Amino acid sequence: MKGPARLIFCVLLGLVFFLGISYGLAQEPLSQGKARIQLGTIPSEINVGDFFTLPVMVETQGEKLDTARLSLSFSPETLEVVHFQLGTLFPTISPGASLDNTKGIIYYGGFKIGDPVTKIGVLGTATFKAKKTGQGEIGLNQDALLYGAGEVKGGPPSLAKIILKIKESENKFLGERYSAGLGEEILFTVQSASHPDPSQWYANAKVEINWTASLGAKEFFFEFNQEAATNPVNSLPSAAAGGSQMIFENTASGINYFHLKTRVKGKDSNIVHYPVLVDIDPPVFLPPFWNKQELLVGQTTRLDFAATDLDSGLAYYQAGLDGKDLGKVKSPWEIVGRNSGEHLLEITAFDQAGNRAVFKEKFLVKKEASKMEWGKLLGLGGVVLIAGLLIVLKLFKKRK
Repeated sequence: MKGPARLIFCVLLGLVFFLGISYGLAQEPLSQGKARIQLGTIPSEINVGDFFTLPVMVETQGEKLDTARLSLSFSPETLEVVHFQLGTLFPTISPGASLDNTKGIIYYGGFKIGDPVTKIGVLGTATFKAKKTGQGEIGLNQDALLYGAGEVKGGPPSLAKIILKIKESENKFLGERYSAGLGEEILFTVQSASHPDPSQWYANAKVEINWTASLGAKEFFFEFNQEAATNPVNSLPSAAAGGSQMIFENTASGINYFHLKTRVKGKDSNIVHYPVLVDIDPPVFLPPFWNKQELLVGQTTRLDFAATDLDSGLAYYQAGLDGKDLGKVKSPWEIVGRNSGEHLLEITAFDQAGNRAVFKEKFLVKKEASKMEWGKLLGLGGVVLIAGLLIVLKLFKKRK
């Protein structure tokens, strides 16, 4: 190989080596396995205003799994998703989970550390609300996948869709009143002073429920739980006839329901299912990743961060630097080293109920690099490339 050709070859070799070290090689999943994500069963008909839950199941089919990614579509015109709760198979939520009622998409993921998942079970449970009459469709997307050791081990079957009919409820919601459906003008009024908006999450575990009914109602039955459809059997004392108040302490995070019915002349009324959304748990930060925590004045570093929230979901992130509020931010976030010295960075994650979690960490900005740091600044690939060039030049001089 002649001198110029050898020079070009060595330069290209160093460049390839540099790029290989700097960026690595992307690998695609190797195979599609036998494991399956399946939709559970729901009623074929549902009333407007009612809530219902849909379990999403995993069938391992002999595969060993450690990660699940759910992608589910639904009809946003007639249905609204209000909550998704991971099951015990993949208990740790993955970053980037979202419930989109505009596009009608649920993106959720979970993973398990330790022994792989080898048995059938529940990936998670979605809670929906029927918005209006018509037809509702819920289906798995083809990018809903199951993984094991970095490989795709399965996904949804070719047809994974549920169709349900949404009809007008006999228990009509009249402003703040509910028709009892007994052929008489008996009306409920159900409210909550502690959780006034049934569609809003609250960081308050003490729930106060107030209700009234017309004088024709003498017997009341109630239940307070996390089941969307319950026929209440707990009888209220006669003093509660016509109206009452109940307080529930230490309510668990999640979607809770106050179920109420009355009995008139031996006939049960329609049941009121009043939702109470509680989230008392703060978000949880995953370990962040810095591009570098030491930089020179004018240089930029990047911080990748993520937090998870099992109940109400993440609302936004807010940043602070050396005690100064920098407003809302998204990951990844680039930080410019403007002033030398040690700096304190704070990222606060807020959920939909107002709970917060704070990540704090320091980074260093220097005025100039020392001689020993030039190798670090250039990077290993850059050092190899320069060393290769020097060797080539030396060989070239010897040939002369």
